[in-house]
Amino acid sequence: MAERFKAPVLKTGVGFKVSPWVQIPPHPPFEDTEMDKIEALAESWASIEGKLERFRDDKNGILPENDGTYDGFMLESAELERRLNSRGFKIVPV
Repeated sequence: MAERFKAPVLKTGVGFKVSPWVQIPPHPPFEDTEMDKIEALAESWASIEGKLERFRDDKNGILPENDGTYDGFMLESAELERRLNSRGFKIVPV
């Protein structure tokens, strides 16, 4: 019963305040080189699948409808890079 009246220990406890000098920095934005790397991987992947022209047209807004070719390859390439990084591999531009 006495434990109920103890002060909260966790930072999530009621009454906890972050002092004004503590700041959590925002996540750094992707560098252009990182996006270029993902885009190069996505473009290569589209080329292997025979969809390079469609990839480029979707990227440049030439297609009458956004069919998701560009976005799909970009998302899958980013995921591929994430998985490779988690296994200790790095994609490095030459």
